[in-house]
Amino acid sequence: MLGELHPIGAGSVITLAKTKLLVGRKPHCDIVLSENHISGDHCELFMDDGIWHVRDLGSRNGTKVNGVRVTNEECLEPNAVVSFGHLSYEIKYTPGK
Repeated sequence: MLGELHPIGAGSVITLAKTKLLVGRKPHCDIVLSENHISGDHCELFMDDGIWHVRDLGSRNGTKVNGVRVTNEECLEPNAVVSFGHLSYEIKYTPGK
């Protein structure tokens, strides 16, 4: 396990099991979020040099890190809040793992 996304509010913990994960509504995504405000291919989570990053893929409702919309890609420090549309998660991991 490379980390986890802990929901803020209701929902299940999501395990980050690979170093590159596609997040979206489509069934082929690694993390499927079946909400209307999530784009088919919403964003990508990827680990680079032991640090998680997020890259928005042109989603309609956006991806945010600590409340700030991602325009290209952003670093996800441990305990950062990442939001996909209206769904928010706190990322838990140990850097360098």
